Amino acid sequence: MRRRRGGRGNCRRLLAAVTLVPAILSTSGCLGLKEDPKLDASLRRYRGEGFSVGYPKAWAQSASDRRAVPGSSFEVTTTAGSFDILTYWGRAQLLDDVVSDFLRISRAQRGFQLIGQERIDVDGSTGYRVRKECNGCIGTSSQRLHTVDWFAQLKNGTVVDVRVGFLTEHYDFSVVTSIGRSLAVD
Repeated sequence: MRRRRGGRGNCRRLLAAVTLVPAILSTSGCLGLKEDPKLDASLRRYRGEGFSVGYPKAWAQSASDRRAVPGSSFEVTTTAGSFDILTYWGRAQLLDDVVSDFLRISRAQRGFQLIGQERIDVDGSTGYRVRKECNGCIGTSSQRLHTVDWFAQLKNGTVVDVRVGFLTEHYDFSVVTSIGRSLAVD
């Protein structure tokens, strides 16, 4: 009589493997799988390819053909401002190039004032935060705008620019702070 291969030994190995799955999943934080930063109650999470960030829940999503910031891949707005995500693709060292180009273009804007530029840590990688004011047209009138941009280079080489802009008199420090804390790269 021929004996079947596997039998009880395979069943025991399968049972042992199945019982280990919950233990492995419960320790996923120890295995390098990270959780998204906790969001403030006023934010909703946006997940892009290689990153996530919170944006104001109360702001409305823009129609895809009408953007406050041309070229943005995602945008929500309010009467006093907008939240936008822009992306740039390229080569190594792209992050520094994108920030340099952004500042060069910004300096050409009417009424440009650099409030601050700093290197920041974004999940262990170098990023930048740039705050500025400038004059911009909203409808037919010129308004003073205050923007904050967070730049981070993703593992796939893409640079993401998360931008929040306000009419200067409506600048909201708490919204800016909560968005900045929520930015995470995978």
